[in-house]
This record gives sequence, structure tokens and C-alpha cells, in this order.
Amino acid sequence: MNHLLELRWRFEYSDGTRPRYGQWTKAATNQNEMAAFQKKTNLARAMIETKDRITKKVSVAVHCKGEDFVRFKWAAIAIAPAFGPVRGEMVLDCQNVGLTIVTRELQATVYIDGSPPRIKRLPENQNFNYAGL
Repeated sequence: MNHLLELRWRFEYSDGTRPRYGQWTKAATNQNEMAAFQKKTNLARAMIETKDRITKKVSVAVHCKGEDFVRFKWAAIAIAPAFGPVRGEMVLDCQNVGLTIVTRELQATVYIDGSPPRIKRLPENQNFNYAGL
């Protein structure tokens, strides 16, 4: 997969709290940098931002209202070594290739190759208006 974009999550708040950002195309290991541990009260917007690796331009790929936000999920692939396990151990190389935002009505995944976001309607609500994306 061509790595044309960097991805991160971002929260904006309605009460004047400074925006919170994730790391570019990395799952955080520190709780202070994970989306799951950020405050959700007064959340105005949740979004996935992209940064072009060549021009460094940052833009919003998808976003949702704060009250509709559920969670972010990384899409990853695991690559096994070509020659199999060495002495009974196998080390996988895992790479994040996309970031998904899940709302009450849908989930949208943005990939690092620059392809259009893949939007999947969740079965609970079939009447979602896609015009907001």
C-alpha cells in the first residue's frame, strides 16, 4: 500500500478547551495521548485529519458532531516473515494503514494510500443523511 498520507484523530470542544490531537499514523501507548481517554463532555466535533507526505498540507477527511461520536479504530495489517518462525518464535510487523471514525449511524475509514473514505452505514439506522460528510 502506498503511504501517501499521514492520519490522526482530532477533537474540538465548544467550551474553549484547546483541541486534542493524536499522533500521526501511530497508535499511542500513553493514555494521555489516546482518544479513548480524552474528555468527551462539550465535544463539538470529532474528525480524522490527513497530512500529505509531500506537501505537508493538513486537511479534514471526515468529521462528525460531538454528540454523534462513538470511537476511533485503527485499521492495521500484520506482515509475517517470509521464512517462517525462527526457533519457534514468530515476530509480526504490524502497520497502521487506516483510521476509522465510528458514529451512532455509520463508520468511515480513511486509508493512508489516499483512496476516498469508505463509508459503511450501520444497521441500526438506515436513514442517515450523507450530505454532512
